[in-house]
Amino acid sequence: MLLANRRDQTRHLPPTLQLGLGAAALAGSGIFIALASVSTATTILVRYLIAVPILAALAWHDYRKHGPLPRRVLTVQVVAGVLLGVDMAMWAQSVALVGAGVSSVLVNIQVVVAPLLGLCITGKRPSKAYIVAVPFLLSGVALTTGIAQPTADLHTIAYGSVLALVAGICYGAYVFAIGAWCPPNRASSQVFCSSVVAWATGTVLALIWDPVDLSPGWAAVGWLAALAIVGQVAGWILVGVSLPRLTPGVGASLLMLQPVLAVVLGVVVLGERLSPTQVVGVVVVTLAIRVVAMPPRRVKRPVGGEEPEVIPHGDSARSVPDPEVRTRS
Repeated sequence: MLLANRRDQTRHLPPTLQLGLGAAALAGSGIFIALASVSTATTILVRYLIAVPILAALAWHDYRKHGPLPRRVLTVQVVAGVLLGVDMAMWAQSVALVGAGVSSVLVNIQVVVAPLLGLCITGKRPSKAYIVAVPFLLSGVALTTGIAQPTADLHTIAYGSVLALVAGICYGAYVFAIGAWCPPNRASSQVFCSSVVAWATGTVLALIWDPVDLSPGWAAVGWLAALAIVGQVAGWILVGVSLPRLTPGVGASLLMLQPVLAVVLGVVVLGERLSPTQVVGVVVVTLAIRVVAMPPRRVKRPVGGEEPEVIPHGDSARSVPDPEVRTRS
């Protein structure tokens, strides 16, 4: 009940701030995975064993408050769970191959995938700020991954990068589906349903690389518990609450805070080193996110002696109360 009350209080926060907090919670996922140092299948199995009971309790609270989910929304959540399971398995494996920071950056190709799906399926066009920022986002990603740096093991880097990119495509489709069709007041139900499906999908897929270790050790379980509570529960619920209240461009761009924070945590916690070009990449991504999430405002010229009215435009317009937001929430 306490968790549910705190979750209700977060709904009064601006959706951009909610999504930023969610991205910050998700940013530590790669660090927890690296510190646990277990197989991909073990990571997925243990994290969901811990997270699903907590999510089930929160989903039950949603059910008692709002009733059963519509069939269409439930179908979307199941499909989203499959996408999330593929994303989790491939991304966790890429962490082992190319590192927590680099894999977290590559997976965020979703910044292109989610708005592109929005354009193709719903006809919603990205804002001009987003279109301008995308080349800088992608350039920043390329620099942050250290593509310009020579490496002795190109095969491992290429394989891990491909896994992270495929994970990013599934991640982008997940972000779009949740933002387009899942109501923000049922975020706990959405995360619970998607997590159960992702648990099964991700575990089966992860068995391609390594078997499940049924005795990973208490230290590994502790790191995976942190991963489950911080990322799986807190992070994804914040994402689920905020994404339906933002357009795909803003949602996908704000989630790019995750790789930037992941790279910083990789340096601080794991001792990963950044080259000067990678530092530039982090700065470029951060500035591009600011352009998309906080576009300039146009001022409506006053009539007579009236005060000028400031009107938000672009993607950020969805963050203020309007009829569309109210009907979808």
